Order: sequence, then C-alpha cells, then structure tokens
Amino acid sequence: LLWTSSGVGLVVGSVIVGGFIERRPPLALYPWLFLPWGLGLVGAAVAPTIGLAAAAMVVAGFGNGLTFPVTVVIVQQAASDRVRGRVFAAIISIHNALLGLSYVAGGWLTKDFGARWAYGGASVLLFAGALTAFGLTRNVATGVRLRREQAA
Repeated sequence: LLWTSSGVGLVVGSVIVGGFIERRPPLALYPWLFLPWGLGLVGAAVAPTIGLAAAAMVVAGFGNGLTFPVTVVIVQQAASDRVRGRVFAAIISIHNALLGLSYVAGGWLTKDFGARWAYGGASVLLFAGALTAFGLTRNVATGVRLRREQAA
C-alpha cells in the first residue's frame, strides 16, 4: 500500500512539474523539491495508522516525481553538448549505486529497528540532499551566468 501510494504521488508530480518549470527557473526550484519527498517520509515514519502513512507516501512520491524531470532540465541547461551524456551517465550511475545501498540499509534498519526507522533515516538523507542541492545549484547558477556573460 505504501509504495503504491508513493507511485500515485510520483505520477502526479511528474505530470505537473512542467508548469512549475514554466513559472520558476529550474535551479531555483530544485532544492525545494526535495522537501515534500522528505516530509512525506517523515509523515510515513510517524503516522499512527497505515492510512495516514499511505497519504504521507503520496506526498513523498510527489516530491520524487518533481525532482527527476527538473534534474534533466538543469543538466540540459548547464552542461555543454560535449559532456552532457557523461553527466547523465554519472547521475544515473550514482543514483543506481545509492539505490542499491539504500535497499541494503533499509532492509537492515527495518529488520533491526522497524520500518519507521527506515523511513526516518531516508528522510534525513533527503534533507541532506536538499542542503547539498542548495549549494550545488548556487554554484551551477553562477557558472551558467558566467558562461552567458562570456559569450555575450
């Protein structure tokens, strides 16, 4: 039920993110998009009922659905044609490696401490990701602005 609920949010987030990108620059949006994902996992970790946990996972999935398309747009805007494929390959490789490690860690946390701790641990990592994204997007925005000024 929880992962199905996450999937509902994922679809909705992926469908509506285009409207967000039209109204705000992707670099300005990106760090904030981790917040519903992390908050949804916190909600699932502390929910007193499975129904509330499922609702929280819709929020988590929504945040997840927002982040990937914006990641793609940022790479398209910030990376030159010469390196764009390598950037995507690196992002996907790192994602898949971390996904595999998260399954191992999540299984261990769930077995030894319960699912609430697994969701809580994942939310901490997503909040750390949001902080990292704030720093990285600031640096990317500066680099893009400098390249545009140099080209002018």
